[in-house]
Amino acid sequence: MRNSLASRRMKRHDAAAALAFLGLSLAMTWPLALNLGRAVSDPGDPYLTIWILDWDWWATFHAPLSLFHANAFYPARYSLAFSENLYGLALLLFPLRMLGMAAITAHNVALLAGFAFSGFGAYILGKRLTGSWTAGLAAGVFYAFVPFRFTHLPHVQHIFGGWLPLLLAALLAYAERPTRKRAILFAAIFAMNGLTNIHYLFFGALAIAITAVLLLPRSAWRELALATGGALLVLAPFLYPYAAAAKLYGMERKWEEVAYFSAFASDWLPGPIAEPERRLYPGALEYVVALIALWVARKQKPQLELALLWIAIGFLGSLGLHFVFHEFLFGAVPGFRAVRVPARWAVIAYIGLAMLIALVTAALARRSRW
Repeated sequence: MRNSLASRRMKRHDAAAALAFLGLSLAMTWPLALNLGRAVSDPGDPYLTIWILDWDWWATFHAPLSLFHANAFYPARYSLAFSENLYGLALLLFPLRMLGMAAITAHNVALLAGFAFSGFGAYILGKRLTGSWTAGLAAGVFYAFVPFRFTHLPHVQHIFGGWLPLLLAALLAYAERPTRKRAILFAAIFAMNGLTNIHYLFFGALAIAITAVLLLPRSAWRELALATGGALLVLAPFLYPYAAAAKLYGMERKWEEVAYFSAFASDWLPGPIAEPERRLYPGALEYVVALIALWVARKQKPQLELALLWIAIGFLGSLGLHFVFHEFLFGAVPGFRAVRVPARWAVIAYIGLAMLIALVTAALARRSRW
């Protein structure tokens, strides 16, 4: 009986959190909700992503085997692989398109949902890390509305960042009890993350692999490895066209281009930065809270070390070709040579910072219910 009551209370908390993040998304993007059928953040990349999502929808039901041979750059083959394919995001929008929703409206619904989903994903991670509903909310508010998210308003796939914290939460759940069901849940999230955003696939896969190596005993790897292998099989048809296009057309990012979009340590500090992609400063309050976390959460060593690990991976990755970490990946690991903007590694660090916020909030909540 007690377990049933706790379960219902948890579900109510989760539903309240989801509604809270949806309301905050509407408020933080206002008046987008009044202009879903006609508004875009700028006259550039949003039109590209609207076309990609619309093509995914059309091709799935009319020419599924030609999904990557899109109606652009004729007579080039694999033209959808010239950019992100966004198929995971398009898949979530299919019910709305079936009901007759226009392409631009569906895109903007995804934009609003992306903020809310990012917040909810970080909420789930923060709650699992601390056991505190309040801590989860605080982590979600930071992660959903970090300035980085608004820099990427033209890129709906970067707004839709909830899969990454959910992936880490799923790994923590599996580490706690390594069952087949939890391994399959992890693999499903892994696949959806990869189908939604290829940048997040590369960044998230490396961060989660490092975490798993440090977190899981050898005896717990079997179910997770099998399930993740299944996820990779699902992703393979969506990744092969990128390799084929690169081979056909010699499509590789040049060193100079990637270096330009590689952050400097100073890009994490306040001040004018000419290139928007390198504006990574999350705000003074976040840095203050991070420092406080080092003290108040010092007895929660595993959680604190996990947060610091993700901060380190994201920060060092964001330095791109200015540091050996991404420089090695760029030169030696397939796929990373296609990454134009290493500064986007920052999203991994933001998940670590969100965990620190959760730890501080949970510590405060233990001292004062208010």
